[in-house]
Amino acid sequence: MKSLMHSTTSLEEGRTIEQECAILLRQAGFPVKRTTESEDIKDHIDLIILCNLDEIDHIYRIGVDVKGNKIYHDEGEDYRFVELKNVKGELGSLYGKSHFIAFQEPDGFLFVNRSQLAKFISDNVDTSIINTSFYPVHLNYLKQYRSHTNTQNRKDILTLIKLSDLRKFKSFKLFTNGKIKKWK
Repeated sequence: MKSLMHSTTSLEEGRTIEQECAILLRQAGFPVKRTTESEDIKDHIDLIILCNLDEIDHIYRIGVDVKGNKIYHDEGEDYRFVELKNVKGELGSLYGKSHFIAFQEPDGFLFVNRSQLAKFISDNVDTSIINTSFYPVHLNYLKQYRSHTNTQNRKDILTLIKLSDLRKFKSFKLFTNGKIKKWK
């Protein structure tokens, strides 16, 4: 019973965070719609931004996977959790079909290009060793991150990525006041 209540609460919290992100996108002038349950679960897309990027009357659908404000802080660095595999052992949100992963922050959302993040993780995360604690362990210069799991009996695999590294990708920050800051 406790796990069911926990998952319902997590689901409700997730929906609230997604709604906050949608409201900020609308305030910044982007038309947004919620995805179907199937798109959310199978494709890891929570929101669709509808936009016309060219002179042709073609509307592009830009998928966004919204992540809550789960930050790990250690020795002056902030880290964000990234899901490589979900609790069922299936591909996690990093390998979904979204264009961006939007990480909630106290003052808005950081939108990171998902495919660039996947490449970075492929190049820098050592997935051969699964750590059962979330303490970020720097293994060596090339493989500076390690993958993690919550407990021995779950199939999810996560990694922690420095917030400063997330800002190296094509990304932008959407602030609570509707302002946007681009990084690349």
